[in-house]
Amino acid sequence: MPYGSSGYVAPVLPQAEPLTARPIVQPYQPPPTTTFSDRVNNAIQAYPLQKGIGNNPVDQQEFIRQRANQP
Repeated sequence: MPYGSSGYVAPVLPQAEPLTARPIVQPYQPPPTTTFSDRVNNAIQAYPLQKGIGNNPVDQQEFIRQRANQP
């Protein structure tokens, strides 16, 4: 082409690859572990609502022992 002609052709740009959704990395959350103390505290709190229902003992100490010794 001669200089000064109006036949300018734009360069071809490479096509951008579409962005894919990547999963968000989450920190590891270990499963909760219940200790003997946790089971005793839960039994103490559950006693007023569940005493004597089904096979639950009516005596608070028996109820707590039964609940705390379950795995």
